[in-house]
Amino acid sequence: MIKAVTSVFLFTVLTPVFAVAQLHEGFFDAELKVVPVAGRVHMIQRPDGFANVGVFVGEEGVLLVDSQFKPHASDLVSAVRKLSDADIKFLLNTHVHPDHIGGNAPLATDGVLIFAHDNMRVRMLKTRSRFPRGNGGFFPQAPVEARPFVTVR
Repeated sequence: MIKAVTSVFLFTVLTPVFAVAQLHEGFFDAELKVVPVAGRVHMIQRPDGFANVGVFVGEEGVLLVDSQFKPHASDLVSAVRKLSDADIKFLLNTHVHPDHIGGNAPLATDGVLIFAHDNMRVRMLKTRSRFPRGNGGFFPQAPVEARPFVTVR
């Protein structure tokens, strides 16, 4: 029991410390890798596994699940191009953290339709939101073009 509590405590305390250490100069220079999952489903990941993106290559276009950090937006599109020349048509956001919605604005500008839960859109309308990594710091409000266009309950 003590080992389990100690492990949970250390994980809880040290995870933000390691996350801050990851956000250093050169953090966004990491090459994104395409990993096959099954059939037309793939994952695009950083070498450190931070903020993976799901990819479904359909007959009518490509669907992404999350969009990485903003500096990775063009790298994300390049990684998708290794799988398909089809347009990226849809983006489904799982939650509001910047490592999952950072690429939304550049993708939306290219015509990608963004889907998310109603509550996520509400959180994106806030002036700022708390990010659990990096010692619980805040991140700024998402730009208008980064917000989901279609929401579900």
